[in-house]
Amino acid sequence: ARNERILDEYEKGKMPLCIIAHFSKDSTYELWEALVSTPRRLFRSWGGDLENLVQRAGALPDDCVTVVEPVTLIAWWRAEKLDLLLRLASRVLIAPSTLDAVGAQVERVKAKRGSVGTLGKVGNQYIRHETTEEEIEKLLTHFQGLVTWIKEHAEIVAVKADTAGDEILSLLYQADHAVADSVRLAKQESAVLWTDDFRLLQLAEQKSWARCTCWHVLVYAATERQRITKRESAELLAVAAGARYTFVHVSADALLATSAQDELQVGWQTRSLLETFRQDVELRSTLRMFGSFLQAARRDRRELWLIEKYVYIGISAVTRDGTRDVDPVLDVLGKLPGIGNYVANWARGHFIAWPRQVNVR
Repeated sequence: ARNERILDEYEKGKMPLCIIAHFSKDSTYELWEALVSTPRRLFRSWGGDLENLVQRAGALPDDCVTVVEPVTLIAWWRAEKLDLLLRLASRVLIAPSTLDAVGAQVERVKAKRGSVGTLGKVGNQYIRHETTEEEIEKLLTHFQGLVTWIKEHAEIVAVKADTAGDEILSLLYQADHAVADSVRLAKQESAVLWTDDFRLLQLAEQKSWARCTCWHVLVYAATERQRITKRESAELLAVAAGARYTFVHVSADALLATSAQDELQVGWQTRSLLETFRQDVELRSTLRMFGSFLQAARRDRRELWLIEKYVYIGISAVTRDGTRDVDPVLDVLGKLPGIGNYVANWARGHFIAWPRQVNVR
């Protein structure tokens, strides 16, 4: 299906999301929505390593002036976590076209009133969504709330710089006025551009359009500077993991914080963080971190049946449901002081039929 080819093109990481959306005749937000709601797809919000993350977080100015591009703005408002920005930024700037983009989403939701369902299109593929009136009104209130948030917490600043003489920025403008205006505004005001589209971040910095940041850097910086608690940090990481954003760093502390509320079952936050092990992580360091989490969870007197569930989800993710050799994973976990033998023996019984071919790097 063309929808799959469009998402394949994005995952190659060669073009920003807005340009791919333009060529597929979708809005950038609609393509983002399709991407994060498609199983096994990842939104490329980060492409660096842990060292790069630490450097970027350390270099982020205290109380910086920040411009937020529209998809990132809507995404984090939808997750009810946009107020993170207010703890790090002295001023939040928004291009007028970004406000227009949010207004367009309000009109899009209004148009669904009176319908039993909607028929969405990504590329040439049509997807039917059953929608209740209650869901429509809730979504409408949600987007109208974002308009109010912008008016209360952000400054709408006119964009003066044009795109003349910059072919790629001109293409960006043709693809999505609001995204291009956000880049131009950040350059105009010497502000930091917040975008979670890693290819746009790379392009903006390579072309010296603007200095950029992303959700991962903001969360790390806010945690290190004690602007948010470890619990809040873990919740933010879980939200991004649930939306299948690319990851570089999940800590044992974050897993311990989310798992503190796991009682009768593994909560969605803990599960989302454990599922990030499916990504292209460095396996040995991931296993060491996972082992530290299991030890800490046991020291906190978590029930063994709950530990077993963590082990099952973690091993399934890190071996990608058995497409990687499970034995080296069990060898590492088996060496954990105090709990290793139990974990390894229990896991061997559950993963006995899984392949044993590829070594952990």
